[in-house]
Amino acid sequence: MLKNLIIYSMAAGAATVLYAAAAYFYGRDRFFGIMALFILSFAVFYYARFLHGIIKLFVDSVSGASRTETASAELKKIKVSGISDEEKIKAITALMSESLEMDVTVYIKEGNYYVPSWSIGRDSGGTAEYSGGLKGLIIKYEAAAEEKSLKIFGADIMAPLIYGGGEEGAVAGKKQTSDISFLEDETALFTDGAAEISACLNSYLLRRRLDAEENMKRIGLMARQMAHEIKNPLTALWGAAQLLDPKNENDAENVSIIRDEINRLRGILESWKDFSDIIKVDKRANDVVLFLEESVKIAQYAGKNAEFIFRKPAVTFMADFDKDRMKQVVLNVLLNAADACEKSPSPEVKIMVIQKEKDFQIRVKDNGEGIKPEIMRKLKQPLFTTKAKGTGLGLAISDRIVSAHNGTLILESDGESFTEVIIQMPYK
Repeated sequence: MLKNLIIYSMAAGAATVLYAAAAYFYGRDRFFGIMALFILSFAVFYYARFLHGIIKLFVDSVSGASRTETASAELKKIKVSGISDEEKIKAITALMSESLEMDVTVYIKEGNYYVPSWSIGRDSGGTAEYSGGLKGLIIKYEAAAEEKSLKIFGADIMAPLIYGGGEEGAVAGKKQTSDISFLEDETALFTDGAAEISACLNSYLLRRRLDAEENMKRIGLMARQMAHEIKNPLTALWGAAQLLDPKNENDAENVSIIRDEINRLRGILESWKDFSDIIKVDKRANDVVLFLEESVKIAQYAGKNAEFIFRKPAVTFMADFDKDRMKQVVLNVLLNAADACEKSPSPEVKIMVIQKEKDFQIRVKDNGEGIKPEIMRKLKQPLFTTKAKGTGLGLAISDRIVSAHNGTLILESDGESFTEVIIQMPYK
């Protein structure tokens, strides 16, 4: 900070001297003075980054090793250290933030979404929807064609996290100072940091996938045993439901719900038997709005304290999906949302559906306390739960079901006042 103060003070002093000279000429010859002020203003604006670099080099030569040189040496130490991949990502993110005076966010790519997973600074960034893909290092005011990308992420500089030819995420930085220019050594440090984060992220994601597969195998074995034990009492419930004779229209509707839900549970049990295998879906045309109305109604019968508010679109539409499987997903999301906001003064769960050109979104948002980023990264992992009586299976299964439909399940939260689940699904 002291070094930057010296640099900016010297730059401001030089500009003041030059403007004073221009003002002197203005006093002697108005036309010549105006031209001098115009040319000087243009030169200062155009060569600001160059002047900043020259003064910085001068200050660095007097004070010793530059901050970026020190950071580069520290980056090499982190690279060969024995800490975990996740800890390396955190350490590199903190190093880049401190050395470049930026808020730095590391995103993991999920479908067309970039989900913030590690961040340092005041502005942690939010989930960004971007289907264009990032081609390389992007710097504000230096790549006009890529300005849109920077605006979407709210960044001044960013780079894709590519490993083995595939993009797995992105790292974005936003300057904490009014000077958003980047010198060559600063962009080199950012690029080197992004490259090391790419390698760590690939290893982190690979280990997470392997752990998930191992957990799936264990769950598959457990599920087969559970299915065998639960099937018999469920069959008895089905038989009893068949004997119920409703006396009025409301009772008839409730009995119909009981029968439908027993059938759905039987289907879930069958799917659990093959939980360790690839999930198969039976896609059929369904009215999306009607499907959501049914799901919300079932959630309301669950006895939760939250109010479910479904913002129905003016016009309904059709989409192909496995109704039973997706009902399992939506109900899990709705009930989780209700649990998350149960301590709020006025617990609410808002449901809405958004139509897009190639897909549609089901959005479920609660007004609970939110989820911290370190917890968010683990929520879709099998057997991970924050609930005292949770199984850690709900979101893991839901994520697999949505993926089997070629969709994406995204979690978003500010960590304080809300959590939103976005289920993005293709029409076909």
